Amino acid sequence: MKNINAINFLEEDKTDEKLFKYILSMLICVFIFEVYIGLKSINNLQHDIEETKLAIQQEVIEKDKVTNQKSTLIKDTNKIYELLGFSNIKKLYIENEKVYIEGNCEELNVLDDLKDIEGIKNLSISSLEKHDKGYSFKAVYEIGGSR
Repeated sequence: MKNINAINFLEEDKTDEKLFKYILSMLICVFIFEVYIGLKSINNLQHDIEETKLAIQQEVIEKDKVTNQKSTLIKDTNKIYELLGFSNIKKLYIENEKVYIEGNCEELNVLDDLKDIEGIKNLSISSLEKHDKGYSFKAVYEIGGSR
């Protein structure tokens, strides 16, 4: 009997199969690594967004404080003009968070009422002179009394 060697074309070559598995496992590792880096960058972006939101909120709060302080200063100035009268105030100016008032009044009770205005803090009367028709005074107060 003759020994016949047949070539089986359906049989796979072991070296090609090992190379294919090696390349496939490397691609899967690279894919997993890319997904991990993408997720990590998303988490970093979310953290940065939260920090930016907090910084913006702090900035908005600071701007609101300044705006609120200006609006209360205008309201307090209007109350002072209503209390003393527009013609009785000679000077009213602001310097270094302090408001200086120079004017006239007929009674001292008006100056006591001036202390009771909410936005006035540490009101002090630096000079007070009596005249025939009333009193002339100079007063200073700090912006931002009790609210």
